[in-house]
Amino acid sequence: MHHLKSSLAVAILLTIGAICTQSADAQIVAFTGKDSNSPETMAFVALEDIPSGTKIFFTADDYDNTTGQFTGGLEGTVLLTTSGTIATGTVIQIQETAANVFTVTGNPGTAVHVGPGNWSAGSGDPMYAFSASNDATPATTVTEVHAMLWVTDATFGTRDPSTGTVSHPNAIVVDNGFLAANAAADFTGDRSNATFTSLADSSNFTAGDNVLDLT
Repeated sequence: MHHLKSSLAVAILLTIGAICTQSADAQIVAFTGKDSNSPETMAFVALEDIPSGTKIFFTADDYDNTTGQFTGGLEGTVLLTTSGTIATGTVIQIQETAANVFTVTGNPGTAVHVGPGNWSAGSGDPMYAFSASNDATPATTVTEVHAMLWVTDATFGTRDPSTGTVSHPNAIVVDNGFLAANAAADFTGDRSNATFTSLADSSNFTAGDNVLDLT
């Protein structure tokens, strides 16, 4: 299973690489999965070459598209700092191995908890990838929301970063076509022909409450 998905990820590199050249506003990452079972895990694919030292934040707090900030502060935030270039098409996995302690697979970078609350990405929580201008207060200094994955059939409302008063229209937002709020989802669509559209289509994800292999 691991070998097969790794091979398919190479095909994504070629396909998404071509897509990324079509627009200067193309997004840098999209979610390929999340798993709220222990150990909590998330995975994303690089949609362009991401330089060493790039900082990307992840949170399960709700985005408010009326204010352009994340609310609550109860779910915690993780800061990924890349080490070495992440090549287009590479799938990166971040896993919580102990409370607020994370390991990164796919890049020798680091992922650290930056608070304020303890990390918690439950079945009912959306997951966001974003950039911010201040490492100490990322939730209120958002500069770009890159992606959103919420495994649900609920209406997004003000949580949707691609619409609203303070919107990020290029965010890769997976639609709410899931059958229910599930603990886990993994992109199992055609990785050899992946597009921004297919990466945002919930029908290309396998969802459920059991542990899924996101590698």
